[in-house]
Amino acid sequence: MNDQRLLLRAVACPLPLAECVSLRGARRAGPPPVSPTEPVTVQRVVSSRGGFQVVGQKIQIGRVHARKILEVTVDDTHITIHDNGEPLRIVPRTTTQEITRIKSTAHTKKRKIG
Repeated sequence: MNDQRLLLRAVACPLPLAECVSLRGARRAGPPPVSPTEPVTVQRVVSSRGGFQVVGQKIQIGRVHARKILEVTVDDTHITIHDNGEPLRIVPRTTTQEITRIKSTAHTKKRKIG
């Protein structure tokens, strides 16, 4: 079993309390998961206009990087954008939203470039 449990998202219980009590084989939950304290690295695809969005914050990186897949490191106070391991820009983080997507959906789409 994995000893480290990370909280990515909280979901409300779909059952009313009266039904939760009568569940067969129910057991108490383990220790609560912890939020990640270290920076999280995600991937984003830059739009044709040179921007992308991460944790609800829109970031412009420039048309030079259009359609590139960039690595973005998100910590509590800053967002760092990397291209092939080389830092391009450091932006102060202005939102408190949690990271919900690690990879953008554009990785799986086949696009025509040209």
